[in-house]
Amino acid sequence: MDPVGKLSRALALMRRAVGTGRQASGASAGRPDAGLATAGQQDIAQAVVRRLREIPPDDPEWRTLALRVFLEQVLLEEFGPGLKNSPRFQEMVGEVQRMMDGDAGLHAELDALVQELARQSRASS
Repeated sequence: MDPVGKLSRALALMRRAVGTGRQASGASAGRPDAGLATAGQQDIAQAVVRRLREIPPDDPEWRTLALRVFLEQVLLEEFGPGLKNSPRFQEMVGEVQRMMDGDAGLHAELDALVQELARQSRASS
């Protein structure tokens, strides 16, 4: 599965986990990776790839930082860029990250996605 397909699946799982009713465009409840990726998903992937280049690959907190970058981008896409200026934004990202880390299946899906996006960031630098 390509990274954007993984992104579609991760977004659908994330939305289900946090209870937003929004579905990724082209995705059905049974097949979150169905259809073509939306422009928003492409934008998220590109923004994450750019930001992952800023994290040193040997940083012992790489996985945590990379997942946080991903979650920030998804939440900004989901709720709008104005959220970034909210004093509670980083707190919300941390809460979502802890919740997602507590779900083994979602944790594995997100790890695979972040690793693939990291490979892209290294390949394009």
